[in-house]
Amino acid sequence: MNWSEQSGIDYHVGRKIPAWLDWLGLEDVAGEGHTAQFNGGSAWATYWAGTIRELAPSILKSGDASGEALDDFYARYRDPHYWTSVITFVANWGRRPAEARRRSEAQ
Repeated sequence: MNWSEQSGIDYHVGRKIPAWLDWLGLEDVAGEGHTAQFNGGSAWATYWAGTIRELAPSILKSGDASGEALDDFYARYRDPHYWTSVITFVANWGRRPAEARRRSEAQ
């Protein structure tokens, strides 16, 4: 997580969006998330292992993970008995206040 934060990646952005929508004046703000759980060797595990392989030089250079930690990660993501989840896909929504909708429709 340290590496992602230093690289400008915000994995918690989905949690912030409802407050932004509220700040914009939307009503009935809500949201939901879906977290995929997967095991080693699955399509998701293969995707994430490939992503980490691509990022490994930068991660290692930062010192946020060791080569041994990455080797352990790769081994787990090949193991069909290792189950995990890594990301939640979030959808958020809200609607314009009725007064704003009426003004827009009148124009």
